[in-house]
Amino acid sequence: MTEQAVTLQEIEPGIALITLQDKKNRNTFTRELTAGLFDAYRRISEEARYRVVIVTGYDSYFASGGTHADLLTLQEGKHFFNEVDLMRPALYCEVPVISAMQGHALGGGFAMGLFSDFIVLSRESIYNASFMNYGFTPGMGATYILPKRLGFNLAYELLLNGDDFQGD
Repeated sequence: MTEQAVTLQEIEPGIALITLQDKKNRNTFTRELTAGLFDAYRRISEEARYRVVIVTGYDSYFASGGTHADLLTLQEGKHFFNEVDLMRPALYCEVPVISAMQGHALGGGFAMGLFSDFIVLSRESIYNASFMNYGFTPGMGATYILPKRLGFNLAYELLLNGDDFQGD
């Protein structure tokens, strides 16, 4: 039996836990992971009992952004960031969303996590917005959300240099 890329469970009454756990692909935005994420938020919206959602990853990975193949198609202009809007589920969720980024959050995975209502980073994990390293301008709402959550100076250092930062 194969493990699901995304699971949804109720850890206590009213508390939904979405776990991104595509270990084979290190939580990159594969079709399975994105479909699982959208499905989990859909299921939460159908249940009035949920009062809060926690989104987390597994081990040392929260979300690793686009797959290598998807990044190449973006670079070639054959694919666009807005085709799969991974920011929308957290933004339109009727209950508060907490991104418990206990692991690395890279590129679009970092931006996705920052669109939650509350964000928790780990001291030792790596966070970056490495879009420029792949030859394209930042997407997925990164130029909007990074300054809002991290302040102008840190956000633009992340966005323009593509450097890695630890959560501390």
